[in-house]
Amino acid sequence: MKSKYFLRYKYIIEKLQRSKLASYSEIKEYLADKFEILGCEFSYSLRTFQRDKTDISELFDIIIENDRFENAYFINEDEISEPAKKLLDAFTITNALQLRDDYTNIISFEEQNTGEQGVFYELIDAIKAKNKIKLYYQKYYAETHNEYILEPLALKEFRQRWYLVASAEGGKNIRTFGLDRILKVEVLKVKFKNNNFNINIFFKEYYGIMTDINSEFTEVILQFDSFQGKYIKSLPLHHSQEIIEDNEAELIIKLKLHLTFDFKQKLLSYGKIVKIISPKSLQNEICEKMKEAFEQY
Repeated sequence: MKSKYFLRYKYIIEKLQRSKLASYSEIKEYLADKFEILGCEFSYSLRTFQRDKTDISELFDIIIENDRFENAYFINEDEISEPAKKLLDAFTITNALQLRDDYTNIISFEEQNTGEQGVFYELIDAIKAKNKIKLYYQKYYAETHNEYILEPLALKEFRQRWYLVASAEGGKNIRTFGLDRILKVEVLKVKFKNNNFNINIFFKEYYGIMTDINSEFTEVILQFDSFQGKYIKSLPLHHSQEIIEDNEAELIIKLKLHLTFDFKQKLLSYGKIVKIISPKSLQNEICEKMKEAFEQY
């Protein structure tokens, strides 16, 4: 599936969000204007629109309904889930990155490995169609690449990097693979069945993309000053975040999660602006890491 397909989906949803009700002709005109701005060729039929409606329903779980009396289409804004909105945002950013040369004077992008954009859509296709893939993957510290036959389950973003979540067979041995380390993807003509995997449930008790059932699952209490607390409230560290104390001097929060490498690295990145109240074992470990960092100077 090419990126322009996703652009069409985004623009169709965007049109219906803005107009609330739009005919096929109005949608087609909106798409034509958008693709003209991008300098892309455009042709569109009612049959293609009907296919796009189906794809939008399957990919984003957004139903485009038909008002037969008005001979127009609409979507129920209240039924668009937060994951669907985030997925739309992800596609928007991905497409903007591909067009970045046209926007260098008006948008400032952080440097990213644009190679990962090339496999993004291939993986979406494979996940949606439940096709196995052959992955050519090279770790940063390795001199040669490895090859894997995988069942692609989902894509997850973390710290502005995308990761493939995949299993070796039958939903077992689930691992994550950084898209920026994928050399090549081959979508195989072999189907797989996995109707039970839910990415939100799988990562529910973790921060980031690293999972470890052997890591300690515990309650963590953190203290921030009131200024930093505003950022923590606006962008919670974890879905389990609960405010214990919030006043002019401090913000104290409680989390419940596994103490993995990703989470510990996040705490270290805060430096002195966070104080670990509990557990004591985590407090001691972070203190030791900070001492080691200080000793380097």
